Amino acid sequence: MLGILLAALSVGAMVANPFVRRSTTTTTSSSFTLAAGVVLASCASIGLGLVAGLVTDLILLTLVGAAWEMVYVSSSGALQLDVPRDISGRMVGVFFLIVAGALALGAVAVGFLFDEFGVSTTLLGIGCSTLVIGLLLMVFHRRADFLMMAPTMGRPDPEPDRSVA
Repeated sequence: MLGILLAALSVGAMVANPFVRRSTTTTTSSSFTLAAGVVLASCASIGLGLVAGLVTDLILLTLVGAAWEMVYVSSSGALQLDVPRDISGRMVGVFFLIVAGALALGAVAVGFLFDEFGVSTTLLGIGCSTLVIGLLLMVFHRRADFLMMAPTMGRPDPEPDRSVA
């Protein structure tokens, strides 16, 4: 049964991908897509904490997969497109290092919270806290620098230093 539930995450990501790719063409739309993904994931997490049942869980996990795609594609795409080219490689490397570390630390923290408070309570708590964060991101999505994605599209690359030492 766990395999079917995990497959729902993948189905959600695959279904969402074509729509997410079209909605992340500018910094502002990328930041809004990221915020909308956080809100969608938090609502699905709240639903998972409140309702139990295979069909409901499949639907909610499909939404979580779509939300993951929205957050992941919009953040990594904006990072690659919106930082100056001379540091983009380093920024992408640091970004993926942070994402990988956060996933591992988050898995440990969620496991501890599941043991301490139970699955439903933990999912409700995570969902409510991320819902507040997602709503704040949606309010501030027009300020791209709020998400550290200052618009640089259209800005020329910096001139290389051609001075002779």
